[in-house]
Amino acid sequence: MSDKKTYDHALTRDPIEPDYDGGRIVGKLFLNEDNPVLVSQARGGATYQLLPEADKSGVTRISIEYSPERNAQFIDECITQMHQTGVFFRSGMTIVHVRNGRADPVSEPRLAYELSKLVLPYQVKTTRLGETRSTIRFDRNLLGQIMEVAPDRLPVLNGFADHPLLLPDGSLITKPGYDAASGLFILNGAARFPPIYSEPTEAQLKEAVATCMKPFQGYHFDDDFGMTATIFAVMLAVLRPLFSFSPMIVTTTLKTGVGKGYLQQALAIIRTGAMPELRNIERKNLSEFRKTLFTLLYESNCVIALDNMDGVVNNETLSSFITAPVWSDRILGLSKSGGALRNDALLLLNGCRVELGKNIARKVLRIGLTEAGEGHRFRDFGFLPHKEALSTRKNIIAAVLTIASHAQRCSRPQGTIGSFEEVNDLIRVPLADIAARLPELGLRDPLGLFEATVENDVDSPEEADIFAHIHDAMEDTEFSSRELRQKMWTYMTLEAAFKEFSATSPTLSAHSVGAILNQLRDEPRGGLILRARKLGGKNLWRIEEVK
Repeated sequence: MSDKKTYDHALTRDPIEPDYDGGRIVGKLFLNEDNPVLVSQARGGATYQLLPEADKSGVTRISIEYSPERNAQFIDECITQMHQTGVFFRSGMTIVHVRNGRADPVSEPRLAYELSKLVLPYQVKTTRLGETRSTIRFDRNLLGQIMEVAPDRLPVLNGFADHPLLLPDGSLITKPGYDAASGLFILNGAARFPPIYSEPTEAQLKEAVATCMKPFQGYHFDDDFGMTATIFAVMLAVLRPLFSFSPMIVTTTLKTGVGKGYLQQALAIIRTGAMPELRNIERKNLSEFRKTLFTLLYESNCVIALDNMDGVVNNETLSSFITAPVWSDRILGLSKSGGALRNDALLLLNGCRVELGKNIARKVLRIGLTEAGEGHRFRDFGFLPHKEALSTRKNIIAAVLTIASHAQRCSRPQGTIGSFEEVNDLIRVPLADIAARLPELGLRDPLGLFEATVENDVDSPEEADIFAHIHDAMEDTEFSSRELRQKMWTYMTLEAAFKEFSATSPTLSAHSVGAILNQLRDEPRGGLILRARKLGGKNLWRIEEVK
C-alpha cells in the first residue's frame, strides 16, 4: 500500500488461504484506483478491499479521559473516533464494520478490539502525592453504552456492492467508497467495467438484453414470460442493494435435471461474484426458520439460496421476510439477540412442482423451466450457466445498468408490481418499454408475469387442515378465540395444526389463536370458509361450508 506503483497488477496467492490449490497464484492486485483491492479466483472468486491501518489514514490513536462525571462525553468521543475511520456504519439498528468486501455486524469483543486501535482510555486519580493517570479497559458497561448509542451517530449503510449502481433519479455512482447521499458503499468504480450507456440506442438495448441472457441461452421455459422473468431476475441481482425489499426469485420445474440449481447459482454469482451455499431448510419449525434467516443476514450473506423446496410454499415467516426492510431475531444456536439488521439479501428458491400459497404468490418472481425434449438433461447443453455468468459478469452488470438507465426516458405504464414500487420503476418500466419498442426480442411487460403468478396461487395444506380441524372441534357453532384455545386441550390435532401454522411461538394463547384466525378469515380453503361477527367488541367465529 505504501508503493502502489510498483505492486499494481502484481500476482498473488489467496490472502485467506495461501496454500490454496498447492499455493497456486490465484490473485491480482489493483492498487492505482481510489479503492485498492485484491481479486482472488479461489473458491469461486472474491474481492478483498485493501485498507490502510487506522494510524496511517488520518485517524490516530488518541487518549480519552474517563470518569463517572464525564461518562457521556467519553462515549461521544469514542463514537467520533469510530466515525472518522470511515469503516463503521449502521445497518438497521446494528453497528457494522466494512472490511474485505463485507459489512460484518460488530459484537462486543470485536468492538473492544477495534476501539483498542483507536482509543487509549485512562482515568485520573488524586492521591497524597498528587494526580496519577492510569490506563483502563473497556468494560462491558462502556461497550454496552457505545453499542446502544453509536447506531444513532454513525452513517447509515443502505446497501453494499462491488460494482457501480444506478440511483432511482438516473444518476450513476461511478467512484468507489461510501456515497453519503444514498447510503450506498461501492467497492469498484465504473472504470473497471465496460461502457454504461445513460441514453442507450435501440442497438445498445438489444445488445444489453442479449448480454443478460448469455448465461441462460440453453434454457427452455414453460410459459411466454420465461425470457422476461430471467432478465428481470438478472437485473434484480445487480440492483438489489438499491431496494428496501424485493421479490423472491422462485425457479420451478416438473422434473429434475433441467438446471434450476445452475440458474440459481448463476444469479448468485451475478450478485456477488461467488458461488452461493445452497440450503435446504426445515420449513415447519417456523421459529427456527426465522432464526436461520436472521443468522444468514448476520453472517453477511448477500444471497440466501433455498434448494429443493418442492411442493407448496406458503411459509408465513418467509412471506414476512421478503417484504421486511429490517429483520431481527436471535442468532441460531445462541441465546443472545443479534440486534436488527437491514435485510438486503437476494432471496432465491428452487424446487420441483413449486406451488405458491395465497400469502406469498404476490411477492414472487416465478421462472418456470421445462426440458428441451424427451430424455433431456441439462448437462447435454455443453456449458454451465454459473461459469458463463462468472466470465461475463462485468459485461452483465454494465448491460443491466444500461437497461435501467433507459427507465429515465420511458413513460410510466399503467399498474405497478404490488408493493414493490422501487423495483417497478427501475426494472419493470424499462423492460415494458423495450417489449413495446422492440417486439422482435420476445419480451413482455413483467406486470403480466406477476399477475399470472397470483392467479395460479393455491390453498396451503396447513390452512385447509386448520379449517377441517376447527370444523371437527366446533361443528357449526359460533366460538371465541378463547373457547377455541380451551378446546385444544381435548383436540390435540387441532393444537398441532395451529402450532404448525404459527410463525411466532410454539406457545399458543387466546390472543395468538385470534391473530391466526384473523389471517385466515373470509377466504375459502378446502371447501370451508371462516366467518366472523362482532359481539361486545370481540370477534365470534364460525366455520361454514362454501356454497
